[in-house]
Amino acid sequence: WLKTFLGFVQSIPFPPSFFSPLRINTMAPSGRKFKVCICGGAGGIGQPLSMLMAMDDRVGELSVYDLTVSAVPAEGVATDLAHLNMGSRVRAFGLDPKS
Repeated sequence: WLKTFLGFVQSIPFPPSFFSPLRINTMAPSGRKFKVCICGGAGGIGQPLSMLMAMDDRVGELSVYDLTVSAVPAEGVATDLAHLNMGSRVRAFGLDPKS
């Protein structure tokens, strides 16, 4: 059945633009830097993502949001990121799920 399915997919007439690489605008308008918000920034995926965003030259301000009941608070992640040699400003925000 897999061979039949793959044969079916190969027979679909995709337009040439379907396989072209994505074109993403890599600069903010007017040469300004981006403001980025990482929701869940204190989690297992959010921490390395926050670090990558903070080290990107195109990011001017990074906001790390997470719940106050998380194992690592968002303020701790922002403090760790403040030790990096980067050009972006990092701010932390905690959300109390009870309110």
